[in-house]
Parts: sequence; C-alpha cells; structure tokens
Amino acid sequence: MPALALVFNAFVWGVSWFPFRQIEAHGLHPVWATALIYALIALAMGWLRRHAWRAFATWPGLWLLGLAAGFTNVGFNWAVTQGDVVRVVLLFYLMPLWSVLLAWIFLGERPSASALARMALALAGVAVVLKTPETDWPVPASLPDWLGVAAGFSFALANILLRRLRPAPGESRALAMFAGCWSGGPDRRPAPRSVITCRCQLQLSAAAGGGWAAIPGRALPRQCSPAVWRCV
Repeated sequence: MPALALVFNAFVWGVSWFPFRQIEAHGLHPVWATALIYALIALAMGWLRRHAWRAFATWPGLWLLGLAAGFTNVGFNWAVTQGDVVRVVLLFYLMPLWSVLLAWIFLGERPSASALARMALALAGVAVVLKTPETDWPVPASLPDWLGVAAGFSFALANILLRRLRPAPGESRALAMFAGCWSGGPDRRPAPRSVITCRCQLQLSAAAGGGWAAIPGRALPRQCSPAVWRCV
C-alpha cells in the first residue's frame, strides 16, 4: 500500500500542471489558485478537527512543516505554469538528493556509498538537462527553473520534518501542511477592493460551467476592471 500511495502521489504531481495552466488561462495566477484551493481544505479540516490545533502548542515544528509544505505546492504550481514542464519536473524531483543531505543533517543518517553514488548520478542528469547551446554552465537559467529546485528542496524538508514529528498526531500534521499551503500562497498583500466589489466574482461552483468550474478561481470574467487583472 505505501508503494501504491507513492506512485499515486507522483502521478498527481506529474499531471497537476494541466489544470493549473487552464486556471491561469482564465486569469487567475497559480499562486492565488493554490492558496484558494488549500484555504477551503484547511478551513474545512480545521473546523471538523478543531482539536488538531492543540498539537501546534506542543509541537512547534508543525509551523515549520506548514511553511515547507506551503512553498512546495506554491513553488511547483507556479513553476509548471510558467516554464517548461519537463525541466521543472526533473528539477523538482531532485528531492531525493536533498532528502539524503537533510537526513544527514537533521536525523543523523549518514549516507552510504551507494547513496552518494546515486546523488552524483542525479547531479550528472541535471547537468545534462540544464546544459543547452545557449548556456555556458548547467545551472538554472530562469525563474521556473529556480522555483522547481526550491520546491523540490522544500518537499524534501517537509518529508524530513514529517519523520521528526512522527509522535505528533497525524491529523495535526495534515492540518499543518494544508494550512501552510494556504498561508504560503499569496504574498500576504490584500486583494484590491475591485476584486471584492466587482460584480463578476470568482467562480466557485459548477454553475459557472466548464470542467474545472468546481475549482476555486476557475475564471475571472472579462468584464472585471483592469485592477483585477493586475492583481492576479
């Protein structure tokens, strides 16, 4: 079962770029889309499992777990909607490399010789992906590239923190991750008033039509003011 869960998780990460690109095509930035989606989940879970908040006082590391999970989702969703999907996903899945290093630092798990060899092989593969005729060195050359690398690092950090926080209640760890994706989304700037007062508000139900209508922020109608479009 754990192996199937990992395969399903990898599949979701691999295809999530498509709906987010569709959402962005309708005018909503992927950072805001991510925040809105996880806000609904966090609010629902926080209400139904209100006792899960108590563990945050006992386990302060849950706050860091939330931040790591939040940037993982925001960074990845932002990157795949702005850059080349293949490059971003490959850079994101440097996560095992970062996991080995972070486990060494935070968990005291010294990497074996085979693990170090796999790390070297992974770095060689990244160099092949990043080196193009237009670049002198195989380093990330754009914002989506850097977001992919940073999101993979945050993913590895979240996994390490999950292991360190294993004694904490599972529902509290899940709530921390969902809430982190919410708070780590928009850059904490309030939306312009025109977004709130515009008569064409964000579509939140299937009544709006379209396959992704059930996703928050499915569309921003064309009648909204320019300030709305600048916001997103």
